[in-house]
Amino acid sequence: MDLDADKMLVELNSGGKLSGETLAKVASYLEAIDLSEAAGLDLDNMYALLLVLARAHSYEHGYLFEKFFELHDAMTTIMILETLCIDWDKTEEYMEHVLRFALGAAWDEDEDVRQFALKIIGEHVRALMMKDSLSSSQQHHAKRMVELVLRTFEDESQDNWVRQAAYRALGRIAMKDWEELPAECSVPNFKPESDGFEPEIIEGSAQLVSELSSKSAAGSSGSVSELIPGGPGIR
Repeated sequence: MDLDADKMLVELNSGGKLSGETLAKVASYLEAIDLSEAAGLDLDNMYALLLVLARAHSYEHGYLFEKFFELHDAMTTIMILETLCIDWDKTEEYMEHVLRFALGAAWDEDEDVRQFALKIIGEHVRALMMKDSLSSSQQHHAKRMVELVLRTFEDESQDNWVRQAAYRALGRIAMKDWEELPAECSVPNFKPESDGFEPEIIEGSAQLVSELSSKSAAGSSGSVSELIPGGPGIR
């Protein structure tokens, strides 16, 4: 099948649109791929065609993206997570995958996927914290997420880049802007005297877990300003 992914991406990136028929052909091609025959697969072409569906916001083909998690390719997996959770804002729908990657995958040798999954959790909980109020089930869910990220940071046996990703996620939950947090490429430094590290973020995160746990156990809804130490965010 003649599918020029590069040409389609140029069209989409220039503000154009692809027909439903074209997108259906792309989806059909990707659906027919047998991932068990990994040795003969053209990873670059698959990546590009998935990117076509992503840029075209072809939501009805979201199930295809899940299929390609099984490639166990870090770059492809990060692109899929970015598409489904960041660009399409469907983190809740794909949370099972996000959690699986946040806990670590054996094939993710450099743990790049794990770091990105932690970032997604941070953005997801931040969005919850920006709501006027949370139900008891939302509080329980948020508690589990914050606890996972906090435990990842506190585990000194973890790679420092993973711990930094966890710290950045906790900072986002604490309503920090990206500019207030260490850059992704900056060398991790968790010493209290470091300019890029604020122990208050960790302390506030532990307090938030405690508050969320109490609220969800009581089965009551709570306003976000009550749940986040220091009011609407840790500043």
